[in-house]
Amino acid sequence: AGIRGSGLVSEHGTRLQLNYEYDYGDGWQHTIDLEEVIEAQPRGRYPRCVDGARACPPEDIGGVWGFVDFVGAITNPDHDQHEEFLEWNGPFDPANFDPTKATQRMKKGLPVW
Repeated sequence: AGIRGSGLVSEHGTRLQLNYEYDYGDGWQHTIDLEEVIEAQPRGRYPRCVDGARACPPEDIGGVWGFVDFVGAITNPDHDQHEEFLEWNGPFDPANFDPTKATQRMKKGLPVW
């Protein structure tokens, strides 16, 4: 069973902050701040990402430091691992964020609500 955001809001109020660790091996630490509570749209599909910043790092990149090395290599054609990382993951723009793609990734494995 999952935890619904509405249950957390009713228990803790709208100044809600969640912390969690993703991928214990790589140690990604995340903080989620609830910024606003809005009414659900009658025909809206949820969960839904409406905004964000920066691209999601590739899986198994080696945590924050591996990601820094990865971005350094793919943005520098003279880097020893430039071609290797491009072959492994393809082109990558760390500044790109697409809420539609984020929503699709977020829904993987979830039941249809």
